[in-house]
Amino acid sequence: MKQYRFFYFLLLITLVFTSCTKDENKQYYQVLGTVSKTEDSTIIIADDNMRLLVQNPNSLSSLDSSDRIIAYFSINEQTLPAGIDYVVEIYNYSKVLYKPVVDLTEANADSIGNDALEIREMWVAKNFMNLNFDYYGNNQIHRINLVRMPGNTSSDTIQLEVRHNDYNDAQLSLMNGFVCFNLEGLKKEAADSVVLHVRAQEYNSRVYDKYFTYKY
Repeated sequence: MKQYRFFYFLLLITLVFTSCTKDENKQYYQVLGTVSKTEDSTIIIADDNMRLLVQNPNSLSSLDSSDRIIAYFSINEQTLPAGIDYVVEIYNYSKVLYKPVVDLTEANADSIGNDALEIREMWVAKNFMNLNFDYYGNNQIHRINLVRMPGNTSSDTIQLEVRHNDYNDAQLSLMNGFVCFNLEGLKKEAADSVVLHVRAQEYNSRVYDKYFTYKY
């Protein structure tokens, strides 16, 4: 099976090792993807277009089509239906925060905020910008957004910023977050790609500054 990007959180690491002790002969995997439901099937479409048919769909009964998840699963060795790469059994999942890109305006600038954060990894896959980041906090709910900056840019480049509002939360503990942003609203007519120039304010006055090519 192809190697996927893994996102480890303390609780999820515990779940992986707990599951492995139940059956040492079974291999467990995890993948980032999008749920697709019909009347007779539930499929996870991975970001590399692998299609995973869920053999125990009740495990994802609380989710809707288009939800983004990190799924934890084992593979069932059996004859594959047409258009399916693997038949899998889900033993756990994490629902991923999924948001649109927001236009930055004078009206929403205060609520959007511009507090520092630490970007671990950021990449484009299909119509998604995936962001794995760290931040300091305590007990407040923080807000994270990808915003489109006002003003003119070149015809093939869109200026974006990752914005964080910590709501004055005490910076006591280092925490991790993961979010996916929907890029479809950034498509330009008469083009098959656009350049995304992304900036973010990081800790210690550092600035994250990177260009991505979004192909569609």
